[in-house]
Amino acid sequence: MQAPTGWDEGGLGSFPSGNGVKVGIVDTGVDQTHEDLAGQTVNCAGVNSFGIAGLIGGDPTIVNGKCNDDNDHGSHVSGTVAAIANNGKGVAGVAFNSRLAECKALNSSGSGSTTGVANCIVWAAQQGVRVISMSLGGGASTTLQQAVQTAWNNGNGAVVVAAAGNDGNSAVEYPAGYPEVVSVAAIDSNSAHASFSNTNSDVEVSAAGVNVLSVKRGGGYQTLSGTSMATPHAAGVAALIAFHNPSWTAAQIRSKLDSSVDDLGAAGRDTTFGFGRVNLAKALAP
Repeated sequence: MQAPTGWDEGGLGSFPSGNGVKVGIVDTGVDQTHEDLAGQTVNCAGVNSFGIAGLIGGDPTIVNGKCNDDNDHGSHVSGTVAAIANNGKGVAGVAFNSRLAECKALNSSGSGSTTGVANCIVWAAQQGVRVISMSLGGGASTTLQQAVQTAWNNGNGAVVVAAAGNDGNSAVEYPAGYPEVVSVAAIDSNSAHASFSNTNSDVEVSAAGVNVLSVKRGGGYQTLSGTSMATPHAAGVAALIAFHNPSWTAAQIRSKLDSSVDDLGAAGRDTTFGFGRVNLAKALAP
């Protein structure tokens, strides 16, 4: 994705801390004390309670201060977006100058209610985020769709990015399947299609999603695979486009994300790679 070149193009070669746009993460929470994420979270909240298996008897009301990660997934995603750069530790986030608004919508097993996810989306929008990254998916829901629409229409709007799914078939996962959401497919280090990544006409862009190294809660780092790992790469690019063009609407940012890719597979948009692999250098070039 040519991140180092892109950082130079965007005037970030000195690795400044902060001043980037705020990115919402709807996931399992975050390890705020990790050496590569310390200070990156500026808003923290989560559902009040998950009930049984995250679905029965829970209270999806959003409560401030409840974003501790007890799964690993959310911290890994957060590191891909905003891990501190140039600190001699671990990894560098794509949008390392961004700050995070973390909303814990999923429990320790990675489960959660549709209402909880929807409430987190609305909460993130209320924090003034320009991008929302969601490495999750499930069935369609009017509640979920309305939340996505709220984020898309809030002020200049938030670019909503979500995982295409790991079913290895043509199924459409939601929220990725809604018109307001960028659906992200996964590729490997050779830019080949990841066998688990869903393929359908809704796929919009592709990004690295196989053996991705990022933050592990409690300290250290680990590699994970999935469209969950591809999603924050695309969200990070969208965040830096927003930072580079502060007056742009969500629609303009999304259009730039889609047009600044390396076309893979069949010419033009296709069901496997969407428009192509995200490319930060193209996204931030003058």
